[in-house]
Amino acid sequence: MRSLEGLGAAHNLATLYLNDNQLKDVTSLAGLTNLSTLNLHNNGLTNLTLPADLTNLTTLVLYNNQLTSLTLPAD
Repeated sequence: MRSLEGLGAAHNLATLYLNDNQLKDVTSLAGLTNLSTLNLHNNGLTNLTLPADLTNLTTLVLYNNQLTSLTLPAD
């Protein structure tokens, strides 16, 4: 999977496993206000900015990426 386009319409989604893909951008996750768990390991991400409305996120899994920059939503 390389694109998350359209996923933001799944407003009630609480857990999302997106590991082992080739994702470069997660801005399409905007609108997933109920999301509490997000797994993004093994994607080759280098820069990651999570959408500001992911305020219920409590678990974020990022291992095996090449992150040099990470921006998390504010409380």
